[in-house]
Amino acid sequence: MSIPSRWGLVALIAIAIAVPRGSWAQEKPALIIGGADDRGFELAGPQAVIVTANRIVIIEEGAPFFRVLSATGALIQSFGRKGAGPGEISNATFWYDSAHREIVAFDRGNSRVSYYALGDTIHFARSHPSSVLAFGGCVIDGTPWVLSGRGSLIAELKLDADRFVAARKMGEERWLNPDFAQPALRRFGISAGVSLQCDERTRTAVVFSALFGEAHVLSLTTGKDQLIKLLDFIPSHIEGNANGYSYEYPASGIFDEFTGTMATSAGVEALVAHYTARTRERDAPDSYRRVVILPDATQWVVGRSTWKPMAVARDGVYCYSSDPAPTIAKFSSGRCP
Repeated sequence: MSIPSRWGLVALIAIAIAVPRGSWAQEKPALIIGGADDRGFELAGPQAVIVTANRIVIIEEGAPFFRVLSATGALIQSFGRKGAGPGEISNATFWYDSAHREIVAFDRGNSRVSYYALGDTIHFARSHPSSVLAFGGCVIDGTPWVLSGRGSLIAELKLDADRFVAARKMGEERWLNPDFAQPALRRFGISAGVSLQCDERTRTAVVFSALFGEAHVLSLTTGKDQLIKLLDFIPSHIEGNANGYSYEYPASGIFDEFTGTMATSAGVEALVAHYTARTRERDAPDSYRRVVILPDATQWVVGRSTWKPMAVARDGVYCYSSDPAPTIAKFSSGRCP
């Protein structure tokens, strides 16, 4: 769970207005945020969308990191400065702890975990330094879990005085793809394109490899670790080097990239971007697919779309497109176009 500085009024735009990337012939959007006809409202690079009963929170890549909107799309607050001071953020991934109504920033740039209380608006609540450099994290029953590396996959954090330390570690840092046997890739380890998503109801953590299209399904109750390949994933060849790694795309030009995660009522979902030679030229996927992964490692594809799914809520799905202008739209059917 990685907001622009130039925001004006958020508008609920009329259906008749021209919209990006083709048409919505199948279904008209119930809400549009940003877009080509933004009327002063501008999106930059949304990392995540959080939907509560009466608020929409957009988390973006740069400061201000949080944009709080009403359920009808009116901008209420822009919040979150970049920096190292109290409440400021450097380089973080985010998690929404719905039980405590807090957004948790796993800020590896500042080596700390910060908490932001979300009500009608958002405000900084507290932060704790962390001895574990977190490349991603989640919260289960108030306890933070983070990607840990150094041979294991995830670590449970506990407070020692005012500092988070690793209480226990879980999962083995291993992958099925033979490319991982390269010394350079082993050296970079968990930081090489890995992300974490959790299912609070089943106490399950899923660790995804963007490089290999694989996932570890971890039970936080029993410690069971299942390693699976994502359905129908077409990988690229990865070559390790002194500076990290590089991709070698298939000669066909057809390949997949893991591009994010969501937690939904169906289970943890992986978002997979599918590329062809034509779409790679403009650095945009041909389509996205949502792959549900259950605690027993069962998986299936629940939907395909040209827009990127960002959040699934009771009143619909929130989808993102950057063409021709960054846009988030809500579709009541629960399917992105």
